[in-house]
Amino acid sequence: MSKKIKKKLLFTPGPLNTSDITKKNTLIDLGSRDDDFIRINKRLMSQLLKLGNASKGYVCLPIQGSGTFGLEATFSTLLNYKSKILILSNGVYGNRIINICKKIGKKFIPLKFNENSSMPIDKIKKILYKNKSISHVALVHCETSSGILNPLNEISLLCKKFKKKLIVDAMSSFGGISINIKKNNIDTLVSSANKCLEGIPGFSFSIIKKNSLSKSKNNANTLSLDLYEQWKGFQKNNQWRFTPPIQAIVALSSSLNQLKNEGGIINRNKRYKKNYFALLSGMKKMGFNCYLNENLHSPIIVSFNIPKNLDFNFLYTNLSKRGFVIYPGSITSQKTFRIGCIGNIHSKHIKMLLSAIKKIILKKRIKYLSN
Repeated sequence: MSKKIKKKLLFTPGPLNTSDITKKNTLIDLGSRDDDFIRINKRLMSQLLKLGNASKGYVCLPIQGSGTFGLEATFSTLLNYKSKILILSNGVYGNRIINICKKIGKKFIPLKFNENSSMPIDKIKKILYKNKSISHVALVHCETSSGILNPLNEISLLCKKFKKKLIVDAMSSFGGISINIKKNNIDTLVSSANKCLEGIPGFSFSIIKKNSLSKSKNNANTLSLDLYEQWKGFQKNNQWRFTPPIQAIVALSSSLNQLKNEGGIINRNKRYKKNYFALLSGMKKMGFNCYLNENLHSPIIVSFNIPKNLDFNFLYTNLSKRGFVIYPGSITSQKTFRIGCIGNIHSKHIKMLLSAIKKIILKKRIKYLSN
């Protein structure tokens, strides 16, 4: 008999902790052509549109796989040979968009900023003013490599002024931070089931302006990641083109009902902020320093500098043995680690984690954490 896996609390960027109700809803088998599944799927896409304030003039299209699959499908579908996209990046996930566009042969201009700084609006404005051929702008709303929250509202105003289509990677913010897609004139927003929506891994989705999608026929040079063809498929028979992640769909449908019962995105954001403030206060008391200035933080995830006298692998392994999972850092210029504040966790769980970290430090006989 295989060894029983110990239940753990995840303080990561995703996948995240899910509720018992969500887990229970995965214990069901449905056929992809089953009327019940088609009904659940159709309702779910409608719910996601409402969450983003994009019920009119937009369509929500799912795609099998992680958020990266959704991003590649989106850029493959929406960008044609005439398109040129300005990609704003101040971290690993912004750079991933650059790599996607490079791989799929789309024309792009990369604009990179320091990993510990916000995106300067004036610099973006100058680039848009000088490069008239730019058709699209892309950015990551919450760059989880650092935890920085980028200025979506300001950038959306720039795109509106210069008449550029805005594509937003809201993988780690949608459902945890209020986003008004229509008001911000966002052309496309891409997110995932297993982040702030607190579903399970299995699919991502793109919320796209119907006007843009309708002009994207034959843009994609891929069979399975063509969102235009998936849109036409749904219009024809409400079915996925290829085998859907049925349990993940059903799980997210349940998760969205729980989000509603929690009081919507506003109340979920309050819970995440409470987690964040508890984490920040406790880590500071133990001598840990944040990588970012606090005014740049999101309530999603926090990057901490690794002290010189603390081995991250030692900390990670000992926390994992105690039932807590944190994440290594992905900052290129500095040694960091990350602790997430999202998922089905509350401030009491943050306090449990902090207590475990303190015990591990004492076990290592570290009296002061020097950075």
